[in-house]
Formats: sequence, structure tokens, C-alpha cells
Amino acid sequence: MNEIVEKAIKSPIFQELIAVADNVEYKGNKVIFKRLREKPKITPIKNRLPVKYVVYHKNDLMLIF
Repeated sequence: MNEIVEKAIKSPIFQELIAVADNVEYKGNKVIFKRLREKPKITPIKNRLPVKYVVYHKNDLMLIF
């Protein structure tokens, strides 16, 4: 896990995503939230976290830093 991801984990919006996900995977500069119980708002994620890409597909969310 790189240091950008480590800083992002401490943010409140990241904690909200962890709370609604069934499973969270950390792979280098990617964080994958599996089986989200509610659809996240993409714009606040892009504005508050230093992400390059946000991918939402079939209740899974992938953030690429």
C-alpha cells in the first residue's frame, strides 16, 4: 500500500465507504470496495480524495490513486 492510500484511509469519506462495503481489498495504488450496500456519490469522492480514477460497476467501487 502506498503512502497516498494510507493518508486517504484516515479521511471521513473513506471511512463511510468502508462502513457500507462487505469487503475491502488494497492492491498497491488501488482500493476495491466489494458489494456496496448503497450507491456512493462519486463527485464528493473525487473532490475530497486524491484519486486519479473512480470506477463504479455492479455494486463494486474501485479507486485508483
